[in-house]
Amino acid sequence: MIVMWKVASAVFPPLDEIALRLVNGRDACSGRVEMYYNNTWGAVCDDDWDMLDANVACRQLGCGPAQSAPAKAHFGNASGSFWLDDVQCKGTESTLVQCRAKSLGEHNCNPGEEASVICSDEIALRLRNGRDACSGRVEMYYNNTWGAVCDDDWDMLDAKVACRQLGCGAAQSAPAKAHFGTASGSFWLDDVQCEGTESTLWQCRAKSLGEHNCNPGEEASVICSGQLEVRLVNGERPCSGRVEIYYNRGWGTVCDDDWDLFDAEVVCAQLHCGFAESAPGKAQFGKGNSSIWLDSVQCNGSESNLWQCESKALGLHNCNHQEDASVVCSDRPLKPILSLETESSIFLKGDTVRMTCRALSLYAGSTFYLTKVGEVYPIASRTAPEGTYSITFTIKDADVSKDGDYTCHYQTGKSGRLANSTSSDSVYANVRDEIAMRLLNGTDSCSGRVKVYFNNTWGAVCDDDWDMLDATVVCRQLGCGPAESDRGNAHFGTASGHFWLDDVHCKGTESTLWTCPANLVGQHNCGPGEEASVICSGRPLKPILSLGRKSGPFLKGDTVTMMCWASRLYAGGTFYLNKVGESKPILSRTAPKGTHNITFTIDDVNVSWSGDYTCHSQTRNLGRLINSTSSEPVHVHVREHYFMEALIRLCLAAVFLVLIIFLLAWGLTEKYRRKNKTSSSTENCKRFNDAGNSRRYNSSAADSLYQESSF
Repeated sequence: MIVMWKVASAVFPPLDEIALRLVNGRDACSGRVEMYYNNTWGAVCDDDWDMLDANVACRQLGCGPAQSAPAKAHFGNASGSFWLDDVQCKGTESTLVQCRAKSLGEHNCNPGEEASVICSDEIALRLRNGRDACSGRVEMYYNNTWGAVCDDDWDMLDAKVACRQLGCGAAQSAPAKAHFGTASGSFWLDDVQCEGTESTLWQCRAKSLGEHNCNPGEEASVICSGQLEVRLVNGERPCSGRVEIYYNRGWGTVCDDDWDLFDAEVVCAQLHCGFAESAPGKAQFGKGNSSIWLDSVQCNGSESNLWQCESKALGLHNCNHQEDASVVCSDRPLKPILSLETESSIFLKGDTVRMTCRALSLYAGSTFYLTKVGEVYPIASRTAPEGTYSITFTIKDADVSKDGDYTCHYQTGKSGRLANSTSSDSVYANVRDEIAMRLLNGTDSCSGRVKVYFNNTWGAVCDDDWDMLDATVVCRQLGCGPAESDRGNAHFGTASGHFWLDDVHCKGTESTLWTCPANLVGQHNCGPGEEASVICSGRPLKPILSLGRKSGPFLKGDTVTMMCWASRLYAGGTFYLNKVGESKPILSRTAPKGTHNITFTIDDVNVSWSGDYTCHSQTRNLGRLINSTSSEPVHVHVREHYFMEALIRLCLAAVFLVLIIFLLAWGLTEKYRRKNKTSSSTENCKRFNDAGNSRRYNSSAADSLYQESSF
């Protein structure tokens, strides 16, 4: 039996794995190397790219060995990112991501540095000298010649891969030492080290093709179980029942460990029974009474028969017949799931409606169709990108003609079987011209019982789960500012009509009440006395105005920035900057969707910009423009020149210094004068005393002379 190794370009691994492909080459085994990672195809950089790396890429793709490793975007530039850089393979790895390289996504490459490979086209495999096509010496066709595989490191894991590749069931033994005779040609493979999960022998770790140290007598061989038959037993119809396999001259069951729709899909395809509908376990179709041949089956859904899937060895299990696996097949693929990409099913005229159709990952790459119930043809169709299994349909600028129920289905060409799935359950998109709302029985128009006008009738809102988040949305929608309180239990009286909404769960950021999650319109379990109410503040919360990093004073020619912050309830509004005393705003800007602040920038200011500033916001709800109150004022001070200011300060400082010096000098002078005055007074006093003493002396002398003369 000869099986050719080719690239199955339409089959991709699960999304959590990393796929490889070649793009823009002359065939499936040449082109620019691209990897599928993080839901995107990206290139491999040619830094350090060589023949060892190219050999690993060729092996991973199931192509022959590399013939060349072109660089410099030999097969054109890639449109995405670079996922791998500085790849340094030893040449024995089975996948490119097992080689040394930078972390995924880390690179220093530019367009024009994409790595490429040119692999040899095909390698064939056969078994020789055995008792049948599923036993014998393993030989490979390469370089126009048949050659053997060396038995160095040859074991049951390697034999398992060879049997899987040949479609010969499970490996029963892995004989060595030329068990089925010596080969006449060369040895093409040596030191084969399979993990047992590979689909071809070439994908296993080994020396480079043709490199070996073997001699005649070291040829590797395998004995496979042969083509395993599969049947379904005890089902209600031929394509449903317990799964049984014929092996070792007897029928046996399959254990339900790890059994799922992927495995069931392979069984249905193998039996030409269409597509898997379910994969029951627990012996749903009765217990078997003989052997259990397979356990822990793990198919990816693309295999053509069950023994190509990963599993335990035939007959090896830890199960009993209460765990027998079953399948139910149908002539059509499993129906998809259609869902609205919003939490509410109510839309106003002009809204965008988004619906996503999801299938199983088995049907990645299918074409999806969206149909409005009652119409003959689908209204939209799209093919899912490679590796993805859902499509989002967008209806822009919806009007009442788009109101109605929708379904979706997909068409798949899986395993060569082109078929349409059954249709999904319907989803209702309720598109209205307008849905009015009002508050009744309150103290003003911004308080009262919540009433909604729908289907030409006014109805109430039930207070089940009613809270401040719901009240916030109502107040915003009515342009009545932030909510002050949420009231239930018919606080503003009971309603006479229907209840249109129940179990409302708003996040507080919605623009209308009907975009909040809730029961379907008109579906409720409420009665009189459970009407919801709100009390709103009346106007939007005033914003906050603040200066940027520099708060002033500013000089002529500077740039002034001011930020106006509103409540996030009014995101996406228009913001106005006002100068106090002027009648019109001097600047206005509309905030991007989802943001609730704006930065105003005034370049090249002069002294005329000095003054107080405020800001306010304007929002629109249901066609009504609502202005918030103005923010608290912020003062901006702009001066003429820094040089003149500095000069004036310097002059003032000089005057102040001179004044201080003058005062100090005056003080010292005054102190000196007082000191001199004190000294002079003391001297005068001394002289006066001396004069007095002299006069007293002279008087005494005169008296003495007088007395003497009298005598």
